[in-house]
Amino acid sequence: MTSILRYPVFVQQNNYTGSNPRLESHSMLLKKAMAYMEEELLAIPSALLIP
Repeated sequence: MTSILRYPVFVQQNNYTGSNPRLESHSMLLKKAMAYMEEELLAIPSALLIP
């Protein structure tokens, strides 16, 4: 099991839930998420993705 964001993320001292700010609207979060996701998928090409 993995997560699209590998490390804990905090927004205004609260755990990031993925909704505020939206992942795709924040360039740094999106860049990290895409890099981690690519790395994970290349390691396990037959992975089952559940959104």
